[in-house]
Amino acid sequence: MANYSKTTNFGTKDTLPTGDSQKIIRGTEFDTEFDNLVTAISTKLDSPASSANVNFLQSGATAVSRTVQSKLRDVVSVKDFGAVGDGVADDTAAIQAAIDYVYGIGGGTVVGALNCKTTTTLKMGKNVIFSGGSIVCSATNAPIIQVDKDSLNFFWQIKDMTLAYAAQQTGASAAAIQISTTGKVAYEFLIENILVDKATYAIYLPNLTSCRAFLGRFVNINANKCSGAAFTIYGDLSGGANTTLSFIDCWSVQTVGSEIAGSSLCDIRNTQNVYINNLAGDHLQGATLAKFVSCSAVIDAMALESCDQSASSGLLNTYNFSGGNYVVGTLTTTDNNINISGSASASMVRVDSSAQVNIGLLENKNTNVTDTSSDNYYTISIDGTGFVRNEQWKSTGSTPAISTNEFAANVRKRVERLNGIDYTRFEGSKLVIYGTAAPTTGTYAVGDQLINTAPAAGGNIGWVCTTAGTPGTWKTFGAISA
Repeated sequence: MANYSKTTNFGTKDTLPTGDSQKIIRGTEFDTEFDNLVTAISTKLDSPASSANVNFLQSGATAVSRTVQSKLRDVVSVKDFGAVGDGVADDTAAIQAAIDYVYGIGGGTVVGALNCKTTTTLKMGKNVIFSGGSIVCSATNAPIIQVDKDSLNFFWQIKDMTLAYAAQQTGASAAAIQISTTGKVAYEFLIENILVDKATYAIYLPNLTSCRAFLGRFVNINANKCSGAAFTIYGDLSGGANTTLSFIDCWSVQTVGSEIAGSSLCDIRNTQNVYINNLAGDHLQGATLAKFVSCSAVIDAMALESCDQSASSGLLNTYNFSGGNYVVGTLTTTDNNINISGSASASMVRVDSSAQVNIGLLENKNTNVTDTSSDNYYTISIDGTGFVRNEQWKSTGSTPAISTNEFAANVRKRVERLNGIDYTRFEGSKLVIYGTAAPTTGTYAVGDQLINTAPAAGGNIGWVCTTAGTPGTWKTFGAISA
């Protein structure tokens, strides 16, 4: 048969070759049967079910045979369900059908396609991996992807994708990925290698009833032109705090010359065990650029560069820590522009609501401050209830001289250490602070001490509070001989 094809004319081969005299067959009959056979095989192979009749064997001593159909169904493409991917056809239904199919069989991988168009939110659920391709969403003030199919959504992933809006979004619900919603919990998930464009938020966990997330990782996310805080994590404390969320190599950036007012890097709240390694922002313009509220966090490095902040009242914050405990390796600002007027003030680091912040390196590079206000720019400002400890402070260029906020009561005793110099310590329940004169502001208890940082012959070692109050009664102790 190897010498024949469907086009062979067997009618010319009626003369039998030399051989067995019992081989009697007419070439025309064989020609007809061969054509029938080829037609049957072609029809079989053209059938959608034909892959079920072809076997596949993986290499390896213990590999088992299965059909090609079974092998190809390991991964589902959105194009299997009709996605066009030309940027014109509405691919929403096809993509959702692919996700629903994988979700319905208990999990698997959905492969996206380039240049898909959607017109409404795609819904994800547990055990689904959505990977690859690009989506442009024409909806307004709605998430592109929302994870909400189950009350408990776990073991899901979104990765290696571009998620963009057709027009710039500013509404509160316009998130590239909303990781949970009312009454839902997201956990054991991964969002990785994502480019976001024109969203309000790149990643969003809203403040909705019983909405929480834990054991989640956000890796290599580039948030381009987000109008709000690119990484916004709220959640609902009534259902329990979020916990164990990691941000690794994530970035929020604005287009130079077209920066969006109010844009910022992150607003992370009600979350315990936050881990951050390289979270950065560029050309942002919010009143607070990086905000943490009621969290515990280990932050290896955060940086904000070429950001513009301006106000005629209130307080501008580059970094703001409110409530909770924070251990920070490095906080950096580079080439930022601060413009305060009227009654406004500004801080590189703002600490309030009893936050405890331990900063290794605080580095301020080339900050340009325009100050016509009745207040000042401060390296660190404290509302009187927080504590700060800093081992090293560095400045280059036009950065203002190091300063701490002195406009609020108790501030002096809230800076435990600044640039490696002790300001405050506790000995048992008693406070020990440092200065050149007894306090005139702030509230103190009996036994609190102030150590004289400029001792002189005939003077004293320090002052001690003998009557509690604001500032209380202070007496010298430790006479120094003349």
